Amino acid sequence: MRDIGSLGGPDAVSTTLNAVGQITGQSYTSTAANPATGIPTLDPFLWQTATCATWAPPAAPSASRTG
Repeated sequence: MRDIGSLGGPDAVSTTLNAVGQITGQSYTSTAANPATGIPTLDPFLWQTATCATWAPPAAPSASRTG
């Protein structure tokens, strides 16, 4: 077992481990409650090569209309 840290909050949970050792999951970003939800904010993360970083999925392509 290995402590992979968090994104600044008190806890993190991993959900996926792949064959090259990358780990994905969710981490609290602080201990302060989010005013909208009443709980601390959770962000997705990607852990690789001993670094835990916030992960954002690629943006959806924007649609443009002509005519």
